[in-house]
Amino acid sequence: MKDFQRAIQETPQGVLLELQVSALQRGFAFKAFNEWNHTIKLNVTQPARNGKANKEIEKELGKMFSAKVKILSGKTNTRKKVLVSTSPENVLRALHQQLEL
Repeated sequence: MKDFQRAIQETPQGVLLELQVSALQRGFAFKAFNEWNHTIKLNVTQPARNGKANKEIEKELGKMFSAKVKILSGKTNTRKKVLVSTSPENVLRALHQQLEL
């Protein structure tokens, strides 16, 4: 669990997540922490075309965290910085549940 905290940064606006996204996967889910680049791997079902994967990320993470979610950088890249308007505790709790840490 401590490793995941390296991909999470608290800001005045909420929590910044460092994600590595894989498109066209079987399900939307967090998969693992990448120790090399300090990102959390996230699988999405939509293709990385025409903003479909980005829309899925904002929608599904918004549901998961019960908060507003916005992609701040990486809209055309697999590595993304995502702002979640919630507390770090809520983010860590949701990651814990998803990954059964």
